[in-house]
Amino acid sequence: MDSNQLTAIIITAIVTSGIALFSQVLFEAYTRSNNKTIIRRNIVTSLIADLESKMILFDSRMKELGDIELKDPLKYEFIFFPIRSNYFTVFESLAVNLGYISNEILKTDIILTYSELKGFFDSLQALEDISKQAQVIPKNTNSDLIAQLATNHYWYANKLLNETLPELLHKINNLKNNLEEYYPQI
Repeated sequence: MDSNQLTAIIITAIVTSGIALFSQVLFEAYTRSNNKTIIRRNIVTSLIADLESKMILFDSRMKELGDIELKDPLKYEFIFFPIRSNYFTVFESLAVNLGYISNEILKTDIILTYSELKGFFDSLQALEDISKQAQVIPKNTNSDLIAQLATNHYWYANKLLNETLPELLHKINNLKNNLEEYYPQI
């Protein structure tokens, strides 16, 4: 074998290896990019479904409370939304992957809206706690404690259901719409 043949074999091997390496790098980049797209789509789809379920939950609970008087303290009842489960498992499981969302404003909106939702659920839990305190007081008791609990509960329930909830539902709907607009851009 002469030196020209040996040089041709070496050059062919180097070029072929270079092409294979370049192809592998391109394939890995494409796969990573495709995986990020899939992750982004899964995050957005899951958040949209989660927000829709919360809107349905609030709507059904508000229908249950439709006949309860919140404006007249003389007709007031101790109402609450029982919270028996963690309504944030979807968000909590996705939070670690929010970095995949490339729109920084949307990412901030997601975090802020869910923080407000969590705060709202904490407030609902506080209403339930006040209601439970009122329920253990004997019915024939005419004490300052029951009056104080009723006043606190009345004020808190009105604020939550007439001010906070409509604002929160507006934010949830805006976030849902923003996520739906972002999805085709992924």
